[in-house]
Amino acid sequence: MDKEIFRTIISENQEYIGSIPLVERPLDLEEYGNYVFVGVRQAGKSYLLYQRVQQLLAEGKDGCYRLRSHNSSLSQHV
Repeated sequence: MDKEIFRTIISENQEYIGSIPLVERPLDLEEYGNYVFVGVRQAGKSYLLYQRVQQLLAEGKDGCYRLRSHNSSLSQHV
């Protein structure tokens, strides 16, 4: 798979998420914590994720993502 495709998708989505107007809500997550957001529909799971992405972008962290897959060709930094 071409890494450039993933870079483009990530970049475009960061721009999109950065433009979404949000009312900031209290959100206290560990910097390197692993979280799973679960809940009923329309509970605000995506909203919290958008807020966290906006926080990371504001801190200048544009993302270093690691795809986890059994396929070793996908298990590289993009």
